[in-house]
Amino acid sequence: MSGEKLAIPLPCTCFDNVNNGIASVYSSYVVQRGDSLASIGAQFGVSTMNLVAVNGLSQPGVDPGDILSIAIAACSSANLNWYNESLIVPNGSYALTANSCIKCSCGQHDLNLRCGPSDGYRV
Repeated sequence: MSGEKLAIPLPCTCFDNVNNGIASVYSSYVVQRGDSLASIGAQFGVSTMNLVAVNGLSQPGVDPGDILSIAIAACSSANLNWYNESLIVPNGSYALTANSCIKCSCGQHDLNLRCGPSDGYRV
């Protein structure tokens, strides 16, 4: 009905942006019909055991509509010895910083943060 409020509970499991000693970004995922922990893990590059542990599941099964927390490996600016060591970029993605002048990316196969000129990107 129009005007009704809808509450969607999302897991809050940031663990200081670390998962098994690796810098991580946490994302929420709503389980779809036909999903299993194995298929969700394959989609995000995490193990079934990791999904069970991060979400505190008592059994390795999920139902459509369940909301899971997914720990995605990330690159961190902490290894660059910057003054502000809070930049964390998910694996396989990039972030624009400093008024879109610097582009920092996290490699798909390694977790080394690379930063350089953004080649004229503006947002």
